[in-house]
Amino acid sequence: MKLRIYTVLVTYNPNIEHLKKSISLLLRQTDKVIICNNSKIDIDLDFENIITFNFNNNLGIAMAQNIGMEWAFSNDADFILQLDQDSLIAPDMVINLVSTYKKLLILGFSPGFVGPVEQDIDSNEINKKRFSTGKKIDNDIWAVKETISSGGLIPKHAYEKIGGNDERLFIDLVDIEYCWRLQANDLGVYVTKKATLLHKLGNGKKAVVLNYRVDDHSAIRYFYQNRNLLLSIGYSHAPLRWKITAIPRVIRNLLFSFFLFENGKERSWYIIKGIQAAALSRYGKFQKNYN
Repeated sequence: MKLRIYTVLVTYNPNIEHLKKSISLLLRQTDKVIICNNSKIDIDLDFENIITFNFNNNLGIAMAQNIGMEWAFSNDADFILQLDQDSLIAPDMVINLVSTYKKLLILGFSPGFVGPVEQDIDSNEINKKRFSTGKKIDNDIWAVKETISSGGLIPKHAYEKIGGNDERLFIDLVDIEYCWRLQANDLGVYVTKKATLLHKLGNGKKAVVLNYRVDDHSAIRYFYQNRNLLLSIGYSHAPLRWKITAIPRVIRNLLFSFFLFENGKERSWYIIKGIQAAALSRYGKFQKNYN
């Protein structure tokens, strides 16, 4: 019996031509594409097998993905493929993810998520760090503690067991927390070298000190990154290594942002607001004032 795979594609003010290219690639490998559009402007594309949810508001990636996953699994999907608007899949990515999933089952594992290798869309650089912190299963497959959601294949039984994303996080660490929760429920997270995802992260990487590079995002993303990093300390299923390093990482981010970026004051302001929100246990979308 043919497995039914639906893509859940979250968009926010996308480049329409790039989006059309991505959808064309997806429809060659998956049965339906569910667009979960967080933009204020509607998306209306003339493709078959597309379901579009235009929210006319930014609900956050967590809620948008949840709406897409719920629809997919309620409408006969066996798997969902998560994707964001900045990613492009390789021509054989999905079939290699599925074959890896089946191989893991044969080997006696319980996969809850199978993801691809991330390749930077600008530099073509492979994210080797994903493997350096993982456990090698064979020459192509690694068990990892966490990975990005984009390009990841989630089986229906995993969704039925743990549910969707933590919508309170809104954006940033949503995928990381999902990986932790899968593993806390005896479902593994895996990455295979046979599947490739061309992916763009923020505005790329910026070299700061001695060629040490950090992700270059819009200023407001620093609020979510650092707030959620601190809030994750309270998650029982967060790894101890993550909790120990959370506060030092926020301090590092604050110092780097202030001294090494042109708009350092703005970035630092958002980080401080994130610290304030975390101290008050405030989740959800950014607010200018927390009290």
